[in-house]
Amino acid sequence: MSRRVEVGPQLISSTSPYFHELVSWAWRRAKELAARMSGSIETLRPDHFYGNEAQDVGYMLKVGEIYPGNVLPERTYLIIYGIFNTDETLDYIQISDGRRTYDWYVLPVLYYTERMAAWGEGPIVLDAYSTKIYVHSLDPNKDRVYAWFLGFVIKPRETAQPSAEEGRGRRGGRRRR
Repeated sequence: MSRRVEVGPQLISSTSPYFHELVSWAWRRAKELAARMSGSIETLRPDHFYGNEAQDVGYMLKVGEIYPGNVLPERTYLIIYGIFNTDETLDYIQISDGRRTYDWYVLPVLYYTERMAAWGEGPIVLDAYSTKIYVHSLDPNKDRVYAWFLGFVIKPRETAQPSAEEGRGRRGGRRRR
């Protein structure tokens, strides 16, 4: 009698039809979250992780710890649904939001046709303020790896504060002549 062993969620190749379902699921989740908090959706970019250093780093992940909450405003959410990896030294990424930790063993993605994969469990929704990402490389001398997350950022819309001039308007009613 064979015993089935659960290995947990897998990274699904972009050549799988299920990959496109996962991307659609992530997009719908991003739209729902943005609508609920009156926020805006952006595709995940380097400036969401690295701020002013983004031009120097580009679409690569720094080895070590990344704290998006140091760059993004409060009430910002990350929706990560996959990864693009062309670096043979990147073996795993750990994503933690304080409640749950996700371990992504990403080395096999290097051998997928498109070098892209989606998380089989569905998109991960994280409060950017409390998220810590740990990127590990097999090469101890590397400071970054050629890989990037596939995902979205949901930012709260900024409400404009009325200027002093705008604040002096009429208090309502009709103006008499």
